[in-house]
Amino acid sequence: MLFCRLFVNYLGLCPLLPFVLCDVLVRLLRQIGIARIHVHHIIGVPIDLKRLAADLDVAYDVTLHDYYFVCPNINLVDDRGRYCGEPDDSACKRCIEVAAQRGLNLDILSWRVKHGMLLAGAAWS
Repeated sequence: MLFCRLFVNYLGLCPLLPFVLCDVLVRLLRQIGIARIHVHHIIGVPIDLKRLAADLDVAYDVTLHDYYFVCPNINLVDDRGRYCGEPDDSACKRCIEVAAQRGLNLDILSWRVKHGMLLAGAAWS
């Protein structure tokens, strides 16, 4: 069995880089015979991993290490560094508005749908 660890260092230098990377990566992974993808995190990964798995016709697994799929604050802490208590969507929106002041433009419901789709497609998570 062949294992291949992929590290992505995307510096935002080219907006087309994720698309180019995905095409090149699909060719490379097909050539070496990848049979499954194991995702540990998606922070900074510019590639649509669900599409990558579909293009390769392989299953993928996701190992969760924190709450990033639920909240961009990763550890469910508010702007004071305290546990947020996993509030309702409206309280999450207020917290995200604070994040917007730091330059992040996020909608918590879209965030959860997008990341939930990746988890839903996983063979194991």
